[in-house]
Amino acid sequence: MMTMSALEILGPIMVGPSSSHTAGALRIALVARSLAPKPLARVEFFLYNSFSHTHKGHGTDQALIAGMLGFSPNDARVRDSFALAKEQGLPFDIVEKGDDESLHPNTVEVRMHGADEACVSVMGESIGGGRIRISGVNGARVRMTGDMPTIFVSHKDTPGVLAALTAILAEQHINVATMRTFRAARGGMAYTIFEIDEAVSAHTLNLFRKTPYVALAAQVSIPGAAPTVSAGPLAINFDNGAELLALCEREGASIGEVMQRREKFLRPEADSEKEMVRVLNTMKDEVRDTIEIPRKSIGGLLYGQAQAVAQSDPALIGALMGPVQTQAVAFAMAVLERSATMGVIVAAPTAGASGVVPGTVLAVANHLHATDDRILLALWNAAALGAILTTN
Repeated sequence: MMTMSALEILGPIMVGPSSSHTAGALRIALVARSLAPKPLARVEFFLYNSFSHTHKGHGTDQALIAGMLGFSPNDARVRDSFALAKEQGLPFDIVEKGDDESLHPNTVEVRMHGADEACVSVMGESIGGGRIRISGVNGARVRMTGDMPTIFVSHKDTPGVLAALTAILAEQHINVATMRTFRAARGGMAYTIFEIDEAVSAHTLNLFRKTPYVALAAQVSIPGAAPTVSAGPLAINFDNGAELLALCEREGASIGEVMQRREKFLRPEADSEKEMVRVLNTMKDEVRDTIEIPRKSIGGLLYGQAQAVAQSDPALIGALMGPVQTQAVAFAMAVLERSATMGVIVAAPTAGASGVVPGTVLAVANHLHATDDRILLALWNAAALGAILTTN
């Protein structure tokens, strides 16, 4: 059964212009930062494949620096990260490594140097829609996504370490969803990744760090990662359109209402209604921002087109698309212009396609004088259809 959250379809809220090349890159750097030697003296970024060729136009380089500074994917300061890194005294180098067919198309190695000459290397992949995967640490192949609360432990590859670590979790009544151990060579350094049901306390991490042969223990958190979902069967769920319509009939509810109820079963601890309000508020901002104040995109291609459409001659509007569709086009273009200037947008479901849902929904809402409650139901509806398309 499908376990995709509505906030995966209408999200994340992020700085543009690319969910893969901007938000994904930033999240890789955030994970690397949590594993960095302290104090951090300097950092190097080695870009491969698509990252190597397009990082300037997509703001990948600025996003990587922003992640090392601890910024979230929706922080407007991402576009100023170079200057902020200089202010904070963090030297960095960005190296284009070109093509390597053995690596994912969006790959970066983050090499972090400590003041005491310690060095930690983290390799990450941006796999689409802002999702990431950590694929290497200090030369050892690993697999870490951050979709669940995660503890990363670096330790000597020797008997007894894993037993000691799992005993700590048991004593603290922490349930383990998955545990994976990776090593580069027998008897050398090993890396164990615990995915757990809930975040751990500083006390638990200190117990890990005091365990013999443990070199590093860190909790990995990725702001804006895919929402953690229930692993059990859902009372309300669907995998295709026929099942969704049958659910609507059974529940006596609209598509949007069914999707909203499903989300509560999927993530009972989350305030999903508040999260969707945040999505709507961001959409209201993004469809008007560059219409009111045009800004030139990173590559210079976009600058004022949304405003030009919005301010078209009324005679042309009536003769061509009509007022509602004209506003929908202007709104959609405004979102893309904001994204291309590294403004904050809702990736719905990606940054590249982010103008369509807010443009159409909010233009029709304006025409119908719809309340926010009605618009929110339309967004829940859009999420349901997006989930079906993704699943099938």
